[in-house]
Amino acid sequence: MTDATTQRSPQVADFELSNELAAFRKTCRDFAERELRPNAALWDRETKFPADAVRKAAALGLLRVTTPRAYGGSELGNVASCVMLEEINRCCPSTGVTISVHNSLVSSPLAKWGNDEQKRRYFPKLVAGEWIG
Repeated sequence: MTDATTQRSPQVADFELSNELAAFRKTCRDFAERELRPNAALWDRETKFPADAVRKAAALGLLRVTTPRAYGGSELGNVASCVMLEEINRCCPSTGVTISVHNSLVSSPLAKWGNDEQKRRYFPKLVAGEWIG
């Protein structure tokens, strides 16, 4: 007789990215290699905020991954945000922090707890990169 506490239950988890997320990862990696890696050390050394790179990230849609579609977001969600940040942080962690805070500490709470007027007022500028959270 086998004791139920000693039996190992099978754990099955699929960690493969969907085709959509794999394509998103490649887009993020290409952006980070092209726009961030060549300048990251200089930005850090000169304590310069990479405003142009953040604007380009916004144009690519990286400032709207946790924003609802109804307000101009892509609504890709937290897994997509993690995938994106792995690639961004690989090349420029300080830019990764900027993008992470924008999506997770500003846009996500606004989406969850903001009223409709606040969402209509703030999301257009946040997703466009006019305002950085």
